[in-house]
Amino acid sequence: MIAQKRRDLPLLDALRLLASGAVVFHHMRGDSLFGIPFGLPLFLVIMFALASGSAKREPFTDFARRKSHYLLLPWVRWSFIYIVVLGAIDVVRGGGPWDRLEPAMVYYGGHPALWFLPFATVGLVVAKGLQMITRGWDPLGSAMSLAVLAFLSTVGMAWLHPSEMPTLARSWLSVSPSVFWGLAIGQSVRARSSGERLWILLGAACLAFLLLLLVPLLGLAEDSARGITLAVGLTCLGFGLRPEIPESIRWLSGTTFGIYLVHPFVSKALVEVFDVFTWPAAVHAAITWTLACLGVLALRATGLPWHELSTKRPVTGTPTGRLDWTGKSSPPGDPGDVR
Repeated sequence: MIAQKRRDLPLLDALRLLASGAVVFHHMRGDSLFGIPFGLPLFLVIMFALASGSAKREPFTDFARRKSHYLLLPWVRWSFIYIVVLGAIDVVRGGGPWDRLEPAMVYYGGHPALWFLPFATVGLVVAKGLQMITRGWDPLGSAMSLAVLAFLSTVGMAWLHPSEMPTLARSWLSVSPSVFWGLAIGQSVRARSSGERLWILLGAACLAFLLLLLVPLLGLAEDSARGITLAVGLTCLGFGLRPEIPESIRWLSGTTFGIYLVHPFVSKALVEVFDVFTWPAAVHAAITWTLACLGVLALRATGLPWHELSTKRPVTGTPTGRLDWTGKSSPPGDPGDVR
């Protein structure tokens, strides 16, 4: 069955901004916005949901190559920038240029915050394979099957989440269920009626919130499960509701990819100049986010042709292709792919 062309999903832009703020808040203080670590899972569930509803037909190898370019090129580029700049700072302070290099950088790159880009690439490849398998299935049946798989994977993740696990493995494991949740929610784009779309989104949301009851009863790790539950609920709202969103919100959401890449630099600069830990956490995070956003806009103004700096948004209320998590949009007629 060929996926139907969908209308714009403007609420996703506001959710990207919320996710971006939550990620920066967490990185500044180690705490979570609202006490729930949902920022990165929300980014990822949205991304996988958008990808799974795509009507684009292309060879698997072409898809993998395109995603690798879109996500891994910024990873390599910004890893190099972080290694060079931070290495130069170490030299100025009397250290060696290679002091901060370690074997784990093979996995996370030039800064620990960049680890999610390789994960997102692998996750999209897995999602594409599952999408190809379920493409001919009934949308409601495939959504519920994928939601059950997502539910079980989240329970399994909570069970296999010991604190002594290496940081990289723990990070990948904690967000791995987002692949299946995104696939389940993305089936709503293929729904043949508004009623079927509602059942798909309600089914995914109800299964996700069932985790809030089950995980504590089983004595499993709760934080990651709570984060994914909130991310799934918010993404279902993003796919089910189409409120009017100010164009400024839609445009600003296009900076979120760049903000993620830039904000560690801003954080380090603030720590060097101010006693930031005497500030309220919300103020610290808000200032860091705002300066990172301004930094992205400044870099974009230089004319750098880096796609992670793009802030282009489609016009509100017009038929468009699918929006991706970085603020790009696919050409009209392709309802569902992230670049």
